Amino acid sequence: MNLKEASDIFVNRVLELGISLEGFTVYKNGRNIISAQDLPYRLDDAKHVYSLSKSFCSTAFGLLYDRGIIDVNERIVDIFPEKLPKGGIGEKMSQMTVSHALSMNTGHEKCVMHEMVTSDDPAAAFLRHEPEYAPGTHFTYNTGATFLVSACITKRTGLTAHEVLQKYLFPSLGIENTFWKECHGISEGGVGFSISCKDAAKLGLLYLQNGVYGGKRLLSEKYIGLATSAVSDNGGNGNPDWCAGYGYQFWKNYRGGYRADGAFGQAVLVLPERDTVIAFFSEGDDFQGLLDAAFALSDNIEKCADNNTENSFCYKYEPVISDTDMFLHYGEKYLLDKNGPGSDTLCVNKTDCGLEINLGENTVKIQNGAWMPGIMRGENVKPTLAYFTATHDEPYEFYACADVGENRIDITLLGKNCPNNSHISLVFDGGKVNISGTGKFCDNCNFVLNGKISELK
Repeated sequence: MNLKEASDIFVNRVLELGISLEGFTVYKNGRNIISAQDLPYRLDDAKHVYSLSKSFCSTAFGLLYDRGIIDVNERIVDIFPEKLPKGGIGEKMSQMTVSHALSMNTGHEKCVMHEMVTSDDPAAAFLRHEPEYAPGTHFTYNTGATFLVSACITKRTGLTAHEVLQKYLFPSLGIENTFWKECHGISEGGVGFSISCKDAAKLGLLYLQNGVYGGKRLLSEKYIGLATSAVSDNGGNGNPDWCAGYGYQFWKNYRGGYRADGAFGQAVLVLPERDTVIAFFSEGDDFQGLLDAAFALSDNIEKCADNNTENSFCYKYEPVISDTDMFLHYGEKYLLDKNGPGSDTLCVNKTDCGLEINLGENTVKIQNGAWMPGIMRGENVKPTLAYFTATHDEPYEFYACADVGENRIDITLLGKNCPNNSHISLVFDGGKVNISGTGKFCDNCNFVLNGKISELK
């Protein structure tokens, strides 16, 4: 077996799971042995990584921990004495430390992120929520705890978690294209971070090499040991790889090593016993199946005679090649009913390289036989499962292609800045257009336009 065969097996296993694999990269023995992208996706596309953000927030904290700016054993109430509720604070909250927040062991029964992002003061909102259990005794996956860690970073430094990474880490890793959503001047911590798969893998390599990158120590072995150990017992938390222990915003793998991961299938696996890092971005619901496939890939890499060589592979989403000249409804303008993008009108125009669909302020360009990059804005056009604030206005970026007939256009949108793909059908009939579709980028985590009939203006 060689690395191309091992990669093909991994890709096929993921496809069998019904998962859209966007790209993956593998380091072994310090060498980048596989870089694979599923075109039109690119390994250097920066996109939302959801809860993989948590591991970057932990790393930002670790950089300050190493500099003596903040300690894991500090009590939350001592960091935010001015934000304590007027009626006083409960015994459990008074015992909570930063370590408890980092390890998802605050004692809360439920995540408190929503209460924090909808408050004028996220840290104060957290302090108002007395835990149901003594800190350190009850694991709950609580994105609000990560947001609190981010708030601690800003309180001590005046910098956001993102700014800490940009100051102390990213230049040494060669990472430039990142973004982190903020709420009240605080990086949201557990969500909202955007980075490319290529660059996310560098975080795994930093941890694999015990905090050394490019011959320079950037993070202490002590903090890495804390962050990647089983600080919390998360037994009974679902599938095997979610029950093997939880560190400081890192999951332990039941087959060895640890990982950073995020919704829909974004992950960086660190396997010290094999001196291996595997990073992949995808869109799907079977995360355990993805991890099983990734561990099988690692097993196969061990069998490859060429596992010390550097390889780049491209796979490809094959778009449907259509003849847009057959379309009969160019220039017709329709009044739209309520729809996901929030547009009032729709019109299809012919261009030199295909066609464009005008949806109010949004235009989707489609080229025959090729993917076209695009962008869509609107009140309800938002990547899924991110905790959006009222002022948030981030667009949905995508690659688009279409299958075009005389009276229909079927559109596929592949998320570029978030792992959310969508399918939209337009059927033109008797002066009306029937719009239907499904996807994961609009209001309430779904773009659903079943049976919406729009009139010709």
